[in-house]
Amino acid sequence: MDSAAQEQMRAKMQQLIDDGWWKQNWHDGPALDHATLQASTLVAPGAVESVVLIADDLPDGRLVHWEERAGYFAWKVLRGHITEKARAEMQAQMQYLQNTRQWLQVWDDHDRPAR
Repeated sequence: MDSAAQEQMRAKMQQLIDDGWWKQNWHDGPALDHATLQASTLVAPGAVESVVLIADDLPDGRLVHWEERAGYFAWKVLRGHITEKARAEMQAQMQYLQNTRQWLQVWDDHDRPAR
């Protein structure tokens, strides 16, 4: 991913953390063991389905956009600003963090619309 797209993603992630919508969770053990995670695309109970998509168009001239609802989070990166290999690696890492519950979606209202 190029540096301009990385900066947009970093800024949005910081906003989500500052707003209290996401938090780190290093206190609980993994929801699934490492072997199960490596052998499966299974989403652990309570985990958020995380995807990274390459988009042909994004609003407002953005390089990175996001979509979120209870139990789902997607980063969309404008084509030409991320390679397919980087996209696949990023998606695998995001899902791993979700399945081990190291990152948690924290919503008081599960119907809260994405901003």
